[in-house]
Amino acid sequence: MNYIDFLIHDSNIFDGVDSRQYASALNLIYEKTNQMDIQYICMLNSDSIPFNLDFDITNHVVLELNDNSIEGTLLGFEY
Repeated sequence: MNYIDFLIHDSNIFDGVDSRQYASALNLIYEKTNQMDIQYICMLNSDSIPFNLDFDITNHVVLELNDNSIEGTLLGFEY
């Protein structure tokens, strides 16, 4: 059987959501993706990550982008 083995979305899904609910959602996603052995990809702004997570999110960061230099941007150039 073939199935999609990843979930991806932008941080907009959490726009306006209380930080406790945001943390609960990320905790549930972490638990379920581990159970189902699927990958979870989410673009998060570092200033919006809740502090009360049940796991250390820094251990799961694959790519961190920033606007400090051209090398830190997604496509390698400024818009």
